[in-house]
Amino acid sequence: MKMGKWGRGFGIGLWIILWAGSFSAMAGVTEEGPIRKNLVKPGSMAAETMTAEPLEDSREDSLWEGDIAGPDSEEEAEVQRIIEEYLDAMENVPGEAAEAELVQPSLEMSVRGQGLEYRLPDGSVFFSSVPNGMITGEPVEFRPPDNALSLIQVDDELAAMQSRERFTEPGSYRIRMLCYSPLKGREINYTVYEVLFYFTILEPVTRQVGVVQAPEGFVITGVRKDGSRQEPDSGRCVFLQEDGVYEIDYEKEEGQPLKLKTRLARDTTAPFLNFSQEVGRDAVPSPLSFQPSEPDCTIRMLYNGSSGYAVSNTLTTAGIYELRVSDRAGNSRSYQVRIRQTYELMDYRLMLMGVVLFGGIVLWMFFLRRHMRVL
Repeated sequence: MKMGKWGRGFGIGLWIILWAGSFSAMAGVTEEGPIRKNLVKPGSMAAETMTAEPLEDSREDSLWEGDIAGPDSEEEAEVQRIIEEYLDAMENVPGEAAEAELVQPSLEMSVRGQGLEYRLPDGSVFFSSVPNGMITGEPVEFRPPDNALSLIQVDDELAAMQSRERFTEPGSYRIRMLCYSPLKGREINYTVYEVLFYFTILEPVTRQVGVVQAPEGFVITGVRKDGSRQEPDSGRCVFLQEDGVYEIDYEKEEGQPLKLKTRLARDTTAPFLNFSQEVGRDAVPSPLSFQPSEPDCTIRMLYNGSSGYAVSNTLTTAGIYELRVSDRAGNSRSYQVRIRQTYELMDYRLMLMGVVLFGGIVLWMFFLRRHMRVL
């Protein structure tokens, strides 16, 4: 009988230990605790609010000059309608007006200051700091003729009327100008000239450029990669087969001399994380620290399927983490890490479990003394 009572006491004490352990373990895990509380932003990481999205390695893309396509905006459709109505109306006017048409003219290019001036057959001129088809990392100035409607499209955005003359944001620009010929004395020219002009402004570091073409009217004269001179593939284009910093020189083919340069940094390699322990399919004990392989990386995180932002480079709370590290060029790599719960000898949860166990044993011993029976 005494052994039975002690057995029941041991069973109750064990149940108390398990209950206290599960309660104390849950006390350290909340929905946002391991994301907000345990992570502190290191100097080489940028904290960023996370969104739940698939974590996949990035793939290299190629950007070809002039490769811009997108839906017509309402403004562009309205301009096109006006042009068509104008040409239809001119066909009904007797005499010279019957020759009204929409023409893409040849342009006369000349050097003006640090840029280029383009002249249309009717004498209209427009200015650009870069030639047609230029790929550059610098801001671009573009001034259309006074007698032109100028529509501009950036990347795949809708075209809109040009409202400024200086462009600084990275992107692929497509400018469509419709020029009405001015009056020349008694002579009236009903021709409408259409001019298409392209240029690309690069990010400081890019992964989207695989080939650089010489702009219109220019030829490639030199290529340098990381300071070392290379032979250009041809005078028309350069294929970028490796990562690095490239400098490409151009010269004007005819007329007044003019030299231009494109400088770009190409990076198609995804960064990686260095972990303090080897990570794989099996869970690892906490704490787990990590450092990105490149500076200025952004690290995004999902914890047990919930999105959040990382404010430290150390993971201490048990759970499943999905980490994605991205660099400035947009290359990214993802990891899935499982951390199991561990306890230190002086962990407050173990101390709490010990206090509960000791209290349970004392209460049970007191209960036995009060209800002791003599056989």
